[in-house]
Amino acid sequence: KKIHVTVSVFNSYDLNFAIEDNILYLYVGLRYEETMKKNISSNEMDQSLLVFKNIAEKTRLEIAKFLLHGEHFGQEIAEKLQISTAAVSYQMNYLFAANLVKIKKVDRKVYYVLNKDTVRKAIEFLERELEL
Repeated sequence: KKIHVTVSVFNSYDLNFAIEDNILYLYVGLRYEETMKKNISSNEMDQSLLVFKNIAEKTRLEIAKFLLHGEHFGQEIAEKLQISTAAVSYQMNYLFAANLVKIKKVDRKVYYVLNKDTVRKAIEFLERELEL
């Protein structure tokens, strides 16, 4: 029902969030934008490998599959995968850092959307590299 956004002075390179009692707490590092530019590398191989590393983890793959056909908020993801909302937050940090999900705010809810373009680019890279 509520979203609290604050700047994290303890970890200036991070984006973290937690959901508790229908409140989203979003902690944004002072240098987060700079870090995202580094993480979303211009090097196609690095970016593709980051995508594959993230979807190689079972829970993250299940989240990506759930988001494949639409957007969902954290509680829906937690219920579908039978995990805690804290676990969803933890996994989303990795998926967001790899540019595999986008965050979309509608009214008071934060929805996650699979970034299909990132997945497509990684697959295209693999097809070229392995001459498939």
